[in-house]
Amino acid sequence: MPEHAYFTFMAERAERWDPHDRSDVPFAGAAYIAGYLREFERHWDGDPLTFYITHHTTKLGSYGPDVVVVLLNDEWFRTPAYSGCVLATLRNLPARPWFPWETLVPPSSESAFAASNHARVLIERRRADRNAEAIRVSRGWPAMRTDNAIDVPLGYYHQPERPITPLGERTSDVFFAGSLLHDMQKTGWKRAVKRIAGNPKQVYRKSMIRELDRFREGHPELRAKVSVSGDFRQLGGSEVSSYAEAMMDSRVALVPRGTVAESYRLFEAWRYGCIAICEQLPPRPFLRGSPAIMLRSWRELEPVLEELLGDPDRQLALHAASLAWWRDVCSERVVGRRLADQLRALRSGSRGAPATRPLDGAPALV
Repeated sequence: MPEHAYFTFMAERAERWDPHDRSDVPFAGAAYIAGYLREFERHWDGDPLTFYITHHTTKLGSYGPDVVVVLLNDEWFRTPAYSGCVLATLRNLPARPWFPWETLVPPSSESAFAASNHARVLIERRRADRNAEAIRVSRGWPAMRTDNAIDVPLGYYHQPERPITPLGERTSDVFFAGSLLHDMQKTGWKRAVKRIAGNPKQVYRKSMIRELDRFREGHPELRAKVSVSGDFRQLGGSEVSSYAEAMMDSRVALVPRGTVAESYRLFEAWRYGCIAICEQLPPRPFLRGSPAIMLRSWRELEPVLEELLGDPDRQLALHAASLAWWRDVCSERVVGRRLADQLRALRSGSRGAPATRPLDGAPALV
């Protein structure tokens, strides 16, 4: 089996990472990414590859047709300046911005806000891509490309593996626990502006909670576990465990969008066999045809819940479909095997830098 090299490249520094060490979780979603990379190794019979897990779109520790980038959570949907210098870029968010235009009818303050935010994303992406192109030209790199971008799921954040609780044994009908403000770490005027002006995450989640409260008023028998917390990135071990227990004990998981349409919560719901109710999702390969119940607006929540909770057979069918979707489409086993096939196809017709080479002035690998 070839000896692949794995690095994180976060703070202008490449550091070795071992996806086989299950205690080594230096970034969000590390356990999931490590899982599909281990599975990839089982199905790869080519020469060794070098992987970088990073947020950066303008630099890496090295480049070449043996380099694969795992680009994390790029909410601006940027084209990396180095994209023509590597074999592939794995993206857990889409390579291009997407917007569900059908949600603008009938008009609502939420959809109008989301449309204005989409326009802001397009402007920022254009600016970032112009900057990347200037960097590419100054360094003499090949043209940027998107045909070597590979879609991968977000997966789960810190979700532990647990035995699946049968739907009939779950004591909660509906579950949501999460934050409203996108970045609780911001202080001063930036945080004040976010609180006053709002952001897609805040606007949509407040709408969801408002509609759920309205449903609960008319259905006092509803068993709901709902809590609004701080930044999920700051959750401790006991809080992660409590979150997992609450989700596993629930039939329905409400999955409101964050800054972008996709979230870890969606895949976590499927992994635990919950029925996910969410907004419209982009047409990515592992989202098309999924068992998620998609709403045009959270104003549709009341009739959807009314019908769903009154139909035990449909609940059981969606529970089974959710578990199957995770197992057959989104699990590490499937993603890793598919990744080996995708990289093999790219390797057979790869172009770019002739060999792995360090960036001039790049930090040393450690």
